[in-house]
Amino acid sequence: MNIPEEKVLEQVNQFRDMWSLKEEPIQDIFLEAVNRNFIVIEFPSNFQISGFFVEKKDRDKMFNCIYINSLEPVGRKNFSLAHELYHCYFYKSNDTICGSKNRKDPIEKAAELFASNLLIPRKHLYSLLKKNSIKNTMQVNTKFIFALQKIYKVSFQAVLYTLKQMKDNPDYEDAIPSNINSAIFTKYYNHKYFEELTSLTLSDDKLNNLNSVIPRFKLPDRYKDILVQNYNGNKISNDELKEIFDFFEESI
Repeated sequence: MNIPEEKVLEQVNQFRDMWSLKEEPIQDIFLEAVNRNFIVIEFPSNFQISGFFVEKKDRDKMFNCIYINSLEPVGRKNFSLAHELYHCYFYKSNDTICGSKNRKDPIEKAAELFASNLLIPRKHLYSLLKKNSIKNTMQVNTKFIFALQKIYKVSFQAVLYTLKQMKDNPDYEDAIPSNINSAIFTKYYNHKYFEELTSLTLSDDKLNNLNSVIPRFKLPDRYKDILVQNYNGNKISNDELKEIFDFFEESI
């Protein structure tokens, strides 16, 4: 199945309409998902996965559940969540798990494109660059990309990919810096430079954790309530309930 870029961009607009989102940066996509009754669970995993989406049915109720690997940098987690939302609303993944998937799979490519355009609206970024008099003849540095990260709440790599893509688009190329393909930036696609990137980011702004890994265990309040309800309804035992809460380092 081939999914044209034009269709994915239409799906981005459909999604924004469904969630009543403007064509501007999303300040907290996790909160947006939780507010729409998604069960979003985070915990660290050494397996090569970023996340996955599953639908769970409990009697007559259907629950949308998304797992996010908290061993990913914060900006990447936001992207992974947006990726999984595509699978929820449009096309289910062939592999279920984000991260181990075949990047050549057209559905996965569509989910990546969806997440990129949802979190970094191209027209918004273009207007921002033009407003700040950024021209394609300008030379920019990592501080410039860090600043864009903080606006769009995404990873360094996501900003870089977007700028490179826009540079190839006649509608946007006049606002994209000329050195965006420089090895100064592209080396940070490589995992061996991730720690260096984290250090540079925090040196620039100690509050910018978008390139940092925070391996937390996060169990949503709604999920806790469901677990307790299942316990009270004798669906799970006390030991099973305690085991789950202990895993997430939560108190019952």
